[in-house]
Amino acid sequence: MRRRMGNCSSSMLADRLQQLQSAGLTRKNGPRGAHELTTEGALLSESLQPLWDWAEHRTPTGDGNGRIPWRPG
Repeated sequence: MRRRMGNCSSSMLADRLQQLQSAGLTRKNGPRGAHELTTEGALLSESLQPLWDWAEHRTPTGDGNGRIPWRPG
């Protein structure tokens, strides 16, 4: 997950996951505590997808293709 987020620090990732869990958007699941979207998190992700698609085609990344380097989901 950290690699998909541009190699953010482990403490930053832990903070963000805790914030998402506190907001009811994710939950820990399974013996390893893997994070997954709740129903609310999935609904939010689905709602934000059109905005993500719009931004993806308008955000330069320096690689010349105008794509955002990390994609949700």
